[in-house]
Formats: sequence, C-alpha cells, structure tokens
Amino acid sequence: MTHFIPENLHVDFNEDLNPKGDALPRAYTLTPTDPQKDLNLTISREIDEEKITAGYDESLTDQVFATWKNDSGLALHVYVHVNEGLVLGRGPQRPSIFQQDLPALIAAIAYGDRAFILADEARRGAPVLVKFYTPHKAFNKTEDWGDIENFLSQV
Repeated sequence: MTHFIPENLHVDFNEDLNPKGDALPRAYTLTPTDPQKDLNLTISREIDEEKITAGYDESLTDQVFATWKNDSGLALHVYVHVNEGLVLGRGPQRPSIFQQDLPALIAAIAYGDRAFILADEARRGAPVLVKFYTPHKAFNKTEDWGDIENFLSQV
C-alpha cells in the first residue's frame, strides 16, 4: 500500500462518541482485514483489544493504534508495532518497509474521523507524533510526521 484508497476503509464508530464533539479520550485501532489492503478502523474511547486479538496472525502482526493527547498541546499519538512477521521481511529492513505505508495508514485514520478533525482548528493543526516499537532497539523512536490536516489533503 503506497496510498490510501477510501473505498477500502471500513469504519466501526463507537456509539457513545460524538462524531464532531470534544470527546477525549478518543482512540483508533487500525487493522488489516484481508490481503487486498482493506483496512478496518475502530474509533472508540480506548484501543479495541478485541479486534487486535481476533485479527492476530503471526505472519502479519503489524498494527497501528492512535490516541489524541493534550499533554503539552493537542497531538495525535500514533503507535506502530512492527514485529518480525513473515510477509514483509525480517530484521532491520522491516521498520523502513512499514514507514513507506505509514502515510497511507495515517491518512486512513484521518479520513475515517474527518468530521471530528475538521470540526476544530486545534485538531486540524495538531501534530502527528509516531512512536515505533520493534524488536530492534535502534528503531524504537518517536518522530514528528507533521500536521494531521496534511494527511487529509492526501485523500
């Protein structure tokens, strides 16, 4: 996946959240649903653990989670778990392979909750901070990937 295709996104929106409101905490769980690059996005108050365990496959264990935080200013914190999986390669090259797809995955999150993001200027300009978790300590890092609005403009 090098770019996000809106038709491939399936959104499960938790009914206790207001699509445009100031509902924090707000969390995103993004998981693949099949090899054709369909994505399942759950928007809720916390990470959807049930979706993670239900979709667990040892050969493809990359997962993306995100939460809005307002620690020192509003930001979307994206957590990327890059495991050793059998499908996309092994070892140190795996995080760089995953980084190629990450802009499309962040765009999927932004597109799936665009009403919430666009309803507030602070959200539109919020930075996207990406934290990578890998078995290779050298690749465990946090990066600033720019404003969330930039990802919406890619759709």
